[in-house]
Amino acid sequence: MISNFSRIFILIILSTLIAINANAFKPGPGYKASQTKQFAALIEAATQGDAAAQAKVGDRHFAVGQYDYAFYWLKKASDQNIASAQYSLASLYYNGAGTEKNQEEAMALIQKSAGSGYPEAQLTMGKEAIKQKDYTTAYRWFQKATEQGNVEAMEVLSQMASSGMGTEQDHAAGFH
Repeated sequence: MISNFSRIFILIILSTLIAINANAFKPGPGYKASQTKQFAALIEAATQGDAAAQAKVGDRHFAVGQYDYAFYWLKKASDQNIASAQYSLASLYYNGAGTEKNQEEAMALIQKSAGSGYPEAQLTMGKEAIKQKDYTTAYRWFQKATEQGNVEAMEVLSQMASSGMGTEQDHAAGFH
C-alpha cells in the first residue's frame, strides 16, 4: 500500500511537471485567457501520451519559434506515427532548428509521412523527384497529393500532363 505521504509526494511531482510543461508556451499579448487555458489542457493531454495533442503542442511551439519545445513534442508524436508531426519534425531536422541539422533524417521522415498519406509530404516528395529528374516518380507523388485536394500539386500535375513530363502527353488531362 502507498502511504498518504507517498501519495502527496507523487501528486506534488505530477503537478510540478504539468506546471512546467504548461509554462513552456508563453503566449503573447494577443492571447486570451481562454486560449491559454485551452493550451494548458492540450499540454496536459500531451503529457499523458495523447499523440494528436503532442502534435498540436509541437506545432504551436513551432509557429512561435520555440524550436526546442517543438522538437520535443513533435518527436513524441512522430514516434507514434502522426504523419503531420513527422512532416513538421522533418523541417526542424532539415533546418537544424531545435536539434542538430540532419537532412537525411529529414528526408526519411518526409518519405514516411508521404507514405502515410500526408499531402504536403507527398508534394515535397514530388518536388524532390523533379530535382532528381525522376519525372515518373514525381508525377505519381503529385497525383497522390492531388487526390487529397492539394492545389499546388494540381497545378504541377496539370503542367506535367500537358507537357508529357512523367506521363504521356495529354492536353485534356492537363486542362482537367
